[in-house]
Amino acid sequence: MTIAPRFRSDPAIGTHSVLESVPTVESLPDPILRESRALFHDVRPADIDPEKHAAFVIARVLDRGTLGSVRALLGFYGTDRLRAFLVGSQAYRVAPRTAAFWRAFLGVSEPSCTQRSSFPRSSRFWTG
Repeated sequence: MTIAPRFRSDPAIGTHSVLESVPTVESLPDPILRESRALFHDVRPADIDPEKHAAFVIARVLDRGTLGSVRALLGFYGTDRLRAFLVGSQAYRVAPRTAAFWRAFLGVSEPSCTQRSSFPRSSRFWTG
């Protein structure tokens, strides 16, 4: 993973000091970078942090990527991270059809529904 250092300028002494290392979009695999214009057409690819915006990247590649870019995505993030994405709260980012396909492909069970309401169901027909 390519890490670009972030610098802080100190005009008092005329030097720069490293604040932190930030992953850049260039750290994504080549097949994803080659498709970045189609995958990330509505954002500036330079603003994408592969770790911070992992759910966004995963969703775009699963929804719109080619077989090569999905293969690269699996290699970059790993199957465990994709499985966690598909059962977690970020799965809404992909189309239901896409989520169902990748759940079946990765052997992930459908996430359980929320707890049923405690209110009794009323009759469809009025009685009384």
